[in-house]
Amino acid sequence: MNRPLPQAVEVEKNVLGVMLTNKECCAEAFSIITTNDFYNPTNQKIFEAMKRLEEKCEGIDAVTVVNELREMGRLHTKDDPPYITGLSLNVASTHNVKEYSLIIKDKSIARGIIQECNNAINRAFVETEDVFENLQSLEGGLVKLSTGLFKKEPRHVRHGIQDLLHNMEKIRNGSIRYLGLETGYRELDFLFSGLDPEL
Repeated sequence: MNRPLPQAVEVEKNVLGVMLTNKECCAEAFSIITTNDFYNPTNQKIFEAMKRLEEKCEGIDAVTVVNELREMGRLHTKDDPPYITGLSLNVASTHNVKEYSLIIKDKSIARGIIQECNNAINRAFVETEDVFENLQSLEGGLVKLSTGLFKKEPRHVRHGIQDLLHNMEKIRNGSIRYLGLETGYRELDFLFSGLDPEL
């Protein structure tokens, strides 16, 4: 089977470009995708550099990402700086970062399914391989794929505080009423500021 693996490299580039130009979109992307979700190796290392900057509570832009890649020892001095600058110049839309991130996640999961099934197929052709162990291994691999879908990585407390202050400002200026989802029970919404959407 020589079909190309599922991928969305142009979508990957757009997400990275949005992250370089809009810091609020970074948190959205970080909550959905990981470095390994990227198909293109250059996009992978750029996202990894962004994640490291976020963990260090440093700003994310073309200059800081190039510098972080240099510190990681992964900067290709001729190609990477113009590529990264080009990402921020060719952003299609900043409004759809969640949808774009979900496309990247979708393609990554599809590649994972293909990998697990190919491994099982290869083991099935080996006469000495136990069929039930192979089946158990396939099931375990698929379960691992499904349980790790939206596992959130730890964030620095600073980011949580910034999110809280940002939302409190929205409440103060009247753009939102509660931090969470309205339940329809006014006293309950007032007491807990709405239902936590993570529940």
